Amino acid sequence: MKGLLKYIQFVMRSKGVAGVIPRARMLLDRFDLSGKKMGNAVAGINALGAKYRFKPAMIVPAVVLQRHKRLLQYASGEDLEFAIHGYTHKNHRPWSLEKQKEEVEKAKDVFDEMGMPYCGFRAPYLSCNSDTDVALNACGIAWNSDQGIMWNYSEQSSRDSYSTGEAIDILYDPDDASQTLAIPRMHENMVCIPLVLPDDEILVDRMGIQDSNTITGIWCDILEQTHARGDVFVLQYHPERYVFCNSSMEALLAHMAQSDGRFWVTDMRLIAEWWKARDAFSFAISKSPGGAFEVQCTCDDRATILVRNVPGTSAPFHRGYDYIEERQFSLNTDGVKPCIGLHPQCTADLQTFIKELGFAYELTETDSDYSVFFDDATIYSVATEVDILDRIEQSGQPLVRYWPWPDGYQSAFATSHDLDCMTLGDFVYRALGW
Repeated sequence: MKGLLKYIQFVMRSKGVAGVIPRARMLLDRFDLSGKKMGNAVAGINALGAKYRFKPAMIVPAVVLQRHKRLLQYASGEDLEFAIHGYTHKNHRPWSLEKQKEEVEKAKDVFDEMGMPYCGFRAPYLSCNSDTDVALNACGIAWNSDQGIMWNYSEQSSRDSYSTGEAIDILYDPDDASQTLAIPRMHENMVCIPLVLPDDEILVDRMGIQDSNTITGIWCDILEQTHARGDVFVLQYHPERYVFCNSSMEALLAHMAQSDGRFWVTDMRLIAEWWKARDAFSFAISKSPGGAFEVQCTCDDRATILVRNVPGTSAPFHRGYDYIEERQFSLNTDGVKPCIGLHPQCTADLQTFIKELGFAYELTETDSDYSVFFDDATIYSVATEVDILDRIEQSGQPLVRYWPWPDGYQSAFATSHDLDCMTLGDFVYRALGW
């Protein structure tokens, strides 16, 4: 009973009083007692993955997997990638480091017992705190996807109480895409992969949009914005909204399939593997006696190496960069070293961010001859990530960079699907804390 009361309180906070009764009606429409409706939805997502040759991430609480192994195991390791969504579907935000480690280890035990491979994690409700990534690292999780990045969208909600910023903040605590880049980040030995908002819950349940063409239009607009910036678009929709969202997902995939290889349509696992390998890449830049700069790239064969504002290069790539095929090359830049100088007083966060962007950089106390120089210890706390990238790219100075994505892809796309429940019975268990 205590668990039920907590669940009702959370629903009231996140959905409002007016949202509780419609939510109950939605559950009756979308779920049944047998799990057949969700099984069909999972099969439909599975089929899209097979058709477009990638593995959608199915993110499942361990207890749901345990109850419904027969409904889910047919897809394991075939056209779906499975990931952990907690042991039970509970809010992790109030929990300590030890409590979160215990929860993840319990979930891993269930997946192992069921013979279901996994490598990633997302907390229910995106409910992470400062200890979450530490706990996941300790448990050997390869990737986490708890950061939501909200993109602008113009559609007006037909249900004002659902679309309030307060309710969205309670559930998602999102970052603003106008300020934050949607690229993976390394946290110790784990890759943190952001997801795009608005997702299906915001669009369908909070904004009341049930027309698939409208949803397609919103997601296509975001796809173009993420692509223009070279970001990753991790599409999130719950299988319970399959009827509203699956055609929109397929429309995005069909569009990208006709784009001459500009989009990397891939798996969450492969994004994590790539980003971890990329983290070891480096540049060595030295000046030759003739005045040119010799660039030595330490990277693998899939790396996309770019230069910007360098005379004599003529292989256009994206955003004003030119593509370089060689791993060792010379650049004539009129004495300007084609890398970023960072004063030692700059924060470690800024250094990490420049590294994640892939730019060549050096720690230095002088701004002499560097393309861009940062010496303000506070810049990363007062300027947005987008501002910093704009400052670098708009400098007009020579730059060398590893692009975020391999094999010449300009942006990346993956899908994730939180399968919170399979049946109506699962909601009863969830309300009771089971």
